Amino acid sequence: MLKVPAYAYFEDLRVTVYQDDTMFWKFYVIPDYISVRRDQNDNPVFLLIKYAFGDQDRVANPALGRGGGFMAFDVEMRVAEQDQAALVQRLQDLVDDEYRRLKALAEAHNERVEGMRLSSWAYANNRSMNTSLSIHDVKLGLRPDAPEAPPGNKPPTVILSVPTWTDGTFSVSAPQAASLVSHRVVEGPLSLVGSNVASANMDLTEAGATFMEKTLVNRDGTGGSDLTPIQVRFDLKMWARLPPVRLSIEADTRSVYQGLRAVMHDFEGNECNEDELYHFDQHLKMAVESNLIKISFDTGTLKLDDKFVNELRATAMEIVTNLMEEKFFKKEDAPAATEDPVAMDDERKVYFFKSEQEMEFTSIAYHEEIKSIAEWPVHPQGTMQSFFAGMSAAEIGKYVRVADLNDPFFMTLGLKVSAFADWEHNPIAFVEAQVQYEGRDENGDMVEKQQTFTFSKDSTRGEWDPSLIGAKREYQYRYRIAFQGKPPGEFTRWERERSPQLNLSIPDAGRVNVRLLAGQIDFAQTVDQVQVEVAYADTSSGVNEEIETFRLLDGQQEQTYNRVIFTNWDRPVRYRSHFFLKDGQRIETDWTETTARQLLINAPLYDKLDVRLVPTGDWAGVVQSVVSLRYEDAANNYRADEAFSLKAINEFKTWSVVLRNSQVRQFEYKVLTTFQNGDLREGEWTRMDGDQALPIVVRTVPQLVVKLLPNVVDFDTSPVVETTMRYADAANSIQKVETFTFVKGDKIEEWRVPIADNSPRQYRYQVTFHTADGRTVKEPEVVDDRTEVVLPRLLTPEIKVTLLPRFVSFIDTPVVEVSVRYEDAANQIRFNDSFLFTEPVDQVFRIPVRADSPTGYELQITYFNKDGTAFPQEPVRTDKKHFPLPRFVPELAPQP
Repeated sequence: MLKVPAYAYFEDLRVTVYQDDTMFWKFYVIPDYISVRRDQNDNPVFLLIKYAFGDQDRVANPALGRGGGFMAFDVEMRVAEQDQAALVQRLQDLVDDEYRRLKALAEAHNERVEGMRLSSWAYANNRSMNTSLSIHDVKLGLRPDAPEAPPGNKPPTVILSVPTWTDGTFSVSAPQAASLVSHRVVEGPLSLVGSNVASANMDLTEAGATFMEKTLVNRDGTGGSDLTPIQVRFDLKMWARLPPVRLSIEADTRSVYQGLRAVMHDFEGNECNEDELYHFDQHLKMAVESNLIKISFDTGTLKLDDKFVNELRATAMEIVTNLMEEKFFKKEDAPAATEDPVAMDDERKVYFFKSEQEMEFTSIAYHEEIKSIAEWPVHPQGTMQSFFAGMSAAEIGKYVRVADLNDPFFMTLGLKVSAFADWEHNPIAFVEAQVQYEGRDENGDMVEKQQTFTFSKDSTRGEWDPSLIGAKREYQYRYRIAFQGKPPGEFTRWERERSPQLNLSIPDAGRVNVRLLAGQIDFAQTVDQVQVEVAYADTSSGVNEEIETFRLLDGQQEQTYNRVIFTNWDRPVRYRSHFFLKDGQRIETDWTETTARQLLINAPLYDKLDVRLVPTGDWAGVVQSVVSLRYEDAANNYRADEAFSLKAINEFKTWSVVLRNSQVRQFEYKVLTTFQNGDLREGEWTRMDGDQALPIVVRTVPQLVVKLLPNVVDFDTSPVVETTMRYADAANSIQKVETFTFVKGDKIEEWRVPIADNSPRQYRYQVTFHTADGRTVKEPEVVDDRTEVVLPRLLTPEIKVTLLPRFVSFIDTPVVEVSVRYEDAANQIRFNDSFLFTEPVDQVFRIPVRADSPTGYELQITYFNKDGTAFPQEPVRTDKKHFPLPRFVPELAPQP
């Protein structure tokens, strides 16, 4: 039987080897991988089918989808064939070493090697088994399952065997996405024989089939990857002999004897007698519980169940009973008065504790190995390999199949016929259609099938679904029309077709229907209207000629000629056109025949003068430009004139004149332009010759534009500033005066003066300041020609002082306040302001004054320390233009 733990693991071969418990040359090999099973010809048992449903099947059953796939394969747990020889050789080397070791050991004891391993003890199914055989017993072969001895003259040959499997299942992990796999059989029981072959299969969606195919096969059809996106796991159990459990019993008879006497004394409250009668099992239990007899188990690395351990304990107690019975107790017949005796044998006996004089004190030591059998689990698993890499396309075709489920044998023609006609307006009674389908079947016989359809206003569709003849889908058809009150006409010629949808487009049968469309006709400039005459006649069918006239105008460029003839329309239609031009001319075409259902009426070729008006120049201020054009052919007493209005630079117009004399191509034009400012500019008549693009140049009225910039004005000194602008051009009678007023916050102003092309661009301006103290200061008038005027600052006397905080320590006094006071009573000028300093940055103040005002002012400095305490200094009167603020000295400063 196989024993655990494993005997060896060969990493390069990926196999685990277990040794037999009685035959050291017998092994059980379990690979740690799962592989695709190969048949007797060494071909992998694997099949992937990718299939597509036929078009007709999907039409009949829309739930089918486009197709899918099916994959089936067998897996097994088997050592790769190429690894078998190497594995056996390695095991044989180990067996040879073991044989030599046993032989040397036997010879050292003058024994034959055959007798070195012939004992066995086992525990299984709640019972223990012992086997002990000598070499002579083996030779006699007492029973079929007796252990076998190794040969004595040479190492035994390695035997590879299969474990005794007790249970096993397999599970397959494949892509879980519903878009790839629809159904699967990927788990179930194993065979528990041989290599434990398991079969799995799965239904694939269209995407899943393509996914598997492209994973396994290259684009050229050769083998791609050996790996598949499939993992397999085996969960197996096998019978295995566990490592032995060691039982150890130790005791010193003197200590046990003394201990038992103490225990007995304690239990009986010191009123006992050595000759008292006690039950033997109670004595033994007390000895074990008092740790006078030591019983221990060494289970090694195995985890044993409680039931097995309890049985071991019972065995140990039985051994202790046998050991202690003779040492500590003497057996006598039970007295008649003894109650509740304990039967140790078949006879009715009781045991009495020996006296110390009766004891022989010795040390007891007992050791034994106990072996057992259990179900041992193994879980080999791995990603499946398909062995496809490097295979040719022909070889791959045996395992990966692509199937088109279109089978002509089960297909039908599935023909649908529809008749499209103008049933409301045409006098059609019915349409009769014939379909003929013929060919050779699978047996080579000629087969012919026919079907007739009759269509009317209320029934325009029909179906015919015969079985296909071979794989042929071509058929031929024809039809004829029956008009109301008349017999059916002739059939059309046979036509061949393969489409399963046959659409019969019935022309305007029994009716002549022609659309008249205006083509290249210039209704805007040249043509006023077109009159088209249309005629049709078929004397052989009794249809007389009738002429009908239609008008095509600028707003009506389509007409329809419609005449009921109660017969097939198979004769041409005649037509001619009359063009009426805007200049009064008339052009007539010849009669022309056509079989077209649509006539495009184009203007005849005549000579024209074409002038295209192209705006150019500066149109920013233009309202519109009116361009007048005139043409004269005096010899033919022919004149043409027209006026066009242009309002934007991207607006284009064309003037066309049909010429009676193509040599006379001269014309005249003039331009009148109006501007948004009310100006008007009109040009003279200009003579031009021939077709051309005529530039309409617009020149705007010149303007004098001056920008007034108040950026540098000090509105605190002069809150209101007036600027008067003057322009005069006596030669062109242009004169303009305008005054602009600026206050604080106003932006730039623009002054515009329309001027002539030859006008001067000089102007005059004067600035007037209204000061804060009520004075008015006029600056001298200035003559200038610049497009920008910067309004000046009013230059008035002032006291300008710069405060310099460079000596202040802002660490000691983070904030410094400077109050400024100024007074000029004579001129009623007063100034008060405060400045805060938190960093060493200069600050400036200005005091507007009069020329006779004093220049002195008063400063008071207040220092604030870190806790906010203020230290005001004595006021200082000075007239300095730069005043440095002194550093705060607490000792010299007045106390707050």
